[in-house]
Amino acid sequence: MCAKQDNSHNIHIAITQLGTGLKYNNSTIHYLKAVNDNNSGLKFQKASGADAGAITYATPPDVVYATSSESEKAIAYDIAIVDGKPAILYDAFNGVNVNATTNPGSSSNHTYKIALWNGTQWVSNAIANIGDGLKIAQYTTVGGKIFNTNSYQAGGICFD
Repeated sequence: MCAKQDNSHNIHIAITQLGTGLKYNNSTIHYLKAVNDNNSGLKFQKASGADAGAITYATPPDVVYATSSESEKAIAYDIAIVDGKPAILYDAFNGVNVNATTNPGSSSNHTYKIALWNGTQWVSNAIANIGDGLKIAQYTTVGGKIFNTNSYQAGGICFD
């Protein structure tokens, strides 16, 4: 989840909804806005300004981007207000291990994208394709324990 407050003190929120089994596979990027209504307190709106009502799995907030297969993944990294409208940066990638022989564990085709609300719908455009991402052979925890891994991580993307 990432959030940004605008000049009117509304909070714009981008959420990564994990897929089945709380995995990034088959994930969805959502948007909603928290508005302080002086009469009734905090309420949630969609990008169109329509009342989002009760947020549940059956009635989720705006869908910004939805993966189309179990092997695809998406992660929201940042949100900003551009020309008075929300914009979301995210990574959409395919989790199919296309380099299983040379790079086991790779997730190929990481593509950084930007989704912009044009006033009626979300429009996504690719910014950069970063391929497999960065290979991490091992990492050390704060406590000093070393874990060997063969995973590929994207560095992330943010608004400046």
